[in-house]
Amino acid sequence: MINKIKAKALKLIIEFNKNRLTPYIFRHTYTALLYYSGTRLKDAQYYMGHSDSKMLNEVYIHLDKHKLRENNVIENFVEEKIKTTTKI
Repeated sequence: MINKIKAKALKLIIEFNKNRLTPYIFRHTYTALLYYSGTRLKDAQYYMGHSDSKMLNEVYIHLDKHKLRENNVIENFVEEKIKTTTKI
């Protein structure tokens, strides 16, 4: 598995250090995958084994902000509204 991760890191030109692979890194990656796959917060809480969703809520909020910046959701929405209103 480490060889696959190392190969992917080299392909993406990312520094790879196997000593930095910790259980925390894998849990964070798993949480991010749950988020991006559309898993509801309550379900993710169950899958992660948390008694409450406070920590997951913080992660999901962080990923939401990142997703908004990457995808320009607001800008795309406004542009679409402008296009539809100017056609009238």
